[in-house]
Amino acid sequence: MLLADAAQSVGLTLPELGEETQRQILELVPFASARNPVDATAQMSSRPDLLEKIMTAVVADERTDTVILPLPFSLHLPRLRSIYMDTLRNMRAQFPRRPIVLCVDGPEDALAELHALGFPTIASFDGCCATVAALVRLRAAAQRPQGKPAAVAQAAPLAADAFRHELGAKRALADAGVPVLAERLVQDADAAARAATEIGFPVVLKIASPDLPHKTEVGGVIVGLGSEADVRRAYAQMRDRVATRAPNAVIDGVIVAPMAKGVAELILGSRIDPVFGPVVMVGLGGIFAEILQDSAVQMAPVSEAQAMAMLKSLKAFAVLDGARGRPRADLDAAAQAVAALSRFAAAHADTIAEIDVNPLLLRARGEGAVALDALLIPHGERPARGH
Repeated sequence: MLLADAAQSVGLTLPELGEETQRQILELVPFASARNPVDATAQMSSRPDLLEKIMTAVVADERTDTVILPLPFSLHLPRLRSIYMDTLRNMRAQFPRRPIVLCVDGPEDALAELHALGFPTIASFDGCCATVAALVRLRAAAQRPQGKPAAVAQAAPLAADAFRHELGAKRALADAGVPVLAERLVQDADAAARAATEIGFPVVLKIASPDLPHKTEVGGVIVGLGSEADVRRAYAQMRDRVATRAPNAVIDGVIVAPMAKGVAELILGSRIDPVFGPVVMVGLGGIFAEILQDSAVQMAPVSEAQAMAMLKSLKAFAVLDGARGRPRADLDAAAQAVAALSRFAAAHADTIAEIDVNPLLLRARGEGAVALDALLIPHGERPARGH
């Protein structure tokens, strides 16, 4: 029943086995449960011939697409290991292309032997069922009509400061089509005040340093500054705080940026997966990001249509789409940003190991989106999260 509950919780259907399959099982073990899931009791481990005959009947049943075989700790017992290994070798020989997933924990050499035979092994019921459900979704996605593949232009060389701090990262992303704010890098309080006046109040000050990806932890961000006097005072305070908390950090200056407002926040990112290569991620941002753990991942690059499908797959999509009278976020702008970032990630896969945009601020429908912070991580450097 635990396996059945785990399967149903991820949307897997447990088809009733055919009458002939049930008849074969009951002939072998009259007191077995022959419907689905099949419970042939401990008879299968005491009589190896029963195990193989029952498995053959179930795997051959045309109503089943995938078979999950629970063997929790059987491989730790030499006698049972021998029984199951012999049976599984015969199953693979009889049904070389039939998906059979093993819910099993065991010695490393036993698992390696099963992997060599082509059996995936997962230690828990929940993990087994989640894996099968993910494969079902992947197959369904592959069978859907695909739009025109997202084009990836030849990568232009990145500017020297692209990996240095957020300003360089956002300039590189802006060139790729990810919207950013008009910002200035300044080196003194007077220049900060002039830049704020030109940009328009209120503004935000942020420290620019290759050594401080976690700016807020050292007092490197001050928001809501409404006058030149506020900017000068905040500039001095921030430089003093940073100098005290991070005396060895290299400081390139201070970024002056407009104080932006929106209706929702997203997290965008990419990384290099060892199997699939560059992948792009989008999830709900702000205070909900770590609480909900709600994200969608796709191989890069993606088209805008695919990016929109990623957004719609989020459990919290209703929050973005105007639930309970909330203003509807500019989803088209969000999809465009996701697609642009994915193209950038694919084009620079040989150079960039990870991209982090946190947050992408979504304005109301028709008003666009903008990346407020960004970080590019080159290959060979350990990612530093949390800006």
